Amino acid sequence: MVSSRSLDGPWMVSSCSLEGPETVDSYSLEGPGTTKRFIKTINLGKYTAVLISPMHPLLHEMNKHHKSKNKSTRWAGPSTKALMEIRKYQKGTNLLIPRLPFHRLVKQIVQEFYTADHYSVFRMGKYALEALQESAEAYMVQFMEDAFLCTLHSKRVTLQQRDLQLVRRIRGQSDVINR
Repeated sequence: MVSSRSLDGPWMVSSCSLEGPETVDSYSLEGPGTTKRFIKTINLGKYTAVLISPMHPLLHEMNKHHKSKNKSTRWAGPSTKALMEIRKYQKGTNLLIPRLPFHRLVKQIVQEFYTADHYSVFRMGKYALEALQESAEAYMVQFMEDAFLCTLHSKRVTLQQRDLQLVRRIRGQSDVINR
């Protein structure tokens, strides 16, 4: 008996038949482009196995026929994309704000404060910028969560500007949004 591990490469058995002694024949087929496709036939006493490499077009044809043709495509509702996006960002641990625009903004703010005090050069380390960005994102995410809780409390599902204003007022921060 021949296992798939003893063969060189990932092969798939496509057919078996009764045949003679054990022999292995390999055929190389030249496909479109420069890729080669291979077929192997192995005679194992009374069985013959035809093995096709995954790149072979016959294998793709076989896979196409296995799929049901009667399946209709399900239409996803309008909120499905938003929910998938929420799950994607909840799973990930990477930063949400692009790094370079955030660093440019920090640099601009720092220059505004330090040019007034006549400091000519201000340098900030890489890890300091990353820590600042991490804390800014954590603040924004927490702020949006609180605003959405206000939205749910008012029995709505759409986040509105007044929810953001209410969160700022509850937290004791001045309302900068409407100035």
